[in-house]
Amino acid sequence: MKLFVVLALASVAAAGRVPVATAPASGVRVCQSNRGENLIQFNGRNQDIFFPCKYWALHRQQCGKYIINLSPGNRWIFPKYQLDTIWLAVENSETGKVWEGRTTNKLAVKFFNSAGQRDLFNKKDGSVATSDVFEFGKDEGVGVFIKDKEDTFKVTFTPWDPSNRKAFPNSDWKFECFDENAPLTNEYPAQLCGGEGKRLVMTRAKEDFDLPNRFRMNAIYFDTLTNPDIVHTNPKCTNATDILLNTCQSDAQRLLVINNCKTILHDQRHTECVTNYNCDPMDVFNACVMWGCTGTGFDPANKAMCHEVAEGIDFCPEFAQSGNLSARVEAANCYKDFLKIDV
Repeated sequence: MKLFVVLALASVAAAGRVPVATAPASGVRVCQSNRGENLIQFNGRNQDIFFPCKYWALHRQQCGKYIINLSPGNRWIFPKYQLDTIWLAVENSETGKVWEGRTTNKLAVKFFNSAGQRDLFNKKDGSVATSDVFEFGKDEGVGVFIKDKEDTFKVTFTPWDPSNRKAFPNSDWKFECFDENAPLTNEYPAQLCGGEGKRLVMTRAKEDFDLPNRFRMNAIYFDTLTNPDIVHTNPKCTNATDILLNTCQSDAQRLLVINNCKTILHDQRHTECVTNYNCDPMDVFNACVMWGCTGTGFDPANKAMCHEVAEGIDFCPEFAQSGNLSARVEAANCYKDFLKIDV
């Protein structure tokens, strides 16, 4: 791991700063994560991706003759979320042939250290061989990449180094389509990278959920965690989707749950506090989702469900950003000496 740091990221260390997103070359379609916890859409808008789950970055995005699905997945590594995995599916629209593969932070580091003697992606499915369509490589100081042999598109993965978080704290991905005529019509929520339309996350949050712009992230939680087509690598994310779809009775109830529970995962102060007293914030989030989806939602009579949530958020700042979870716990009187602290 340290060898990777010395070789791959020496230029970053010399500059003494974390790399940031740069403007794409003219005609190049770019969508990418930024500093591990945000996503810059095709239209240049920045959206939060504060959850330890997979999401549809690209869903049937056309680039040249290829139709591309790209699903990154995050992990919570205290004190922040890190990109941990990328699932890529590519269909040739002319032949109908498909290739599917997956990589991880570990595979990316191993590929770099082996001087390209390993595969960057493990093929998972499809009718074509990896070597027939793709090339793997590395960009010094940036990361490792997969691209098609005709240079139609490229996906770059910048791994992170857990042994040196101070110098190399972030993992990132970047998708580049070099077909300047590629249609950007898969607007959000079809894919998180969106299209050319502006302010669509904010518009969906406002028009469909009556949420102000500062809570537009709630729409992303809703659209990600209620999508049964996303195959999560984290079983706790699968569990959250199952509860939201099969225990909650309506979209109104699902939104109520998201509004009250998402702060457990989304606000750094709260997530760090939950981590201090629990192993995984996702456990507390799912306990909150179960309490909110059961019956009419957050029933004070469900003492056991309430207690499980209270145990996770006790002695933390008040959870009241887009809901009132702390107040619900207090009103249910399910946890002796429950305390929210002022910060």
